[in-house]
Amino acid sequence: IPWVGGDDFDPTMYTTPYMFPNNTPVRYQDATAAAYATSLGKTTAAAWWCIEAYVCQRAQESDDKNGGLASGGSKVVMNVSVSLTQPSYLSQCSTAKSKGVQFILAHLDGASFIRAKRDCAQIGYNPMICNVSGAITPQLLTTDLTKGPDSVCFGVSSFPWWASETPMQKAFHDAIAEFAPDTPSTYE
Repeated sequence: IPWVGGDDFDPTMYTTPYMFPNNTPVRYQDATAAAYATSLGKTTAAAWWCIEAYVCQRAQESDDKNGGLASGGSKVVMNVSVSLTQPSYLSQCSTAKSKGVQFILAHLDGASFIRAKRDCAQIGYNPMICNVSGAITPQLLTTDLTKGPDSVCFGVSSFPWWASETPMQKAFHDAIAEFAPDTPSTYE
């Protein structure tokens, strides 16, 4: 029985022929963010991972094991766990600034992401901070702290169901054709 949707961080979702994940693996989302930062000349990176959520731990394991940031052209000089509930990220911002970090991949929730931008700005440090698209909140899109093309970025996680260039996309469309033949598809 095909299984559609699931955990972006579990390698089984991408290696089992009956599973069709609904998102791009996190290592590719991280690599996309790193590639964007690299295209702006920001190649020195830090990785911040929340300690409270299992998803953050899986993101760190996935990126560490698969080199998502490195494959996007980044040199990681700082890799730390942080708390979503800590009132300030000044210590991490100060360390990142002293290490010459130009962009931070911060697996944080929206409120923590904004606090990190604010706290770095308090010490005259304005790195690009990136995350995966699942962390986007309305506040992130409207605060002045995140304005500008080199302020924040997000790796997109949606599975491109309309496309058919990769074996995974073709397998998805083949399964739809076999098990739900009346379902409209853009695959020809």
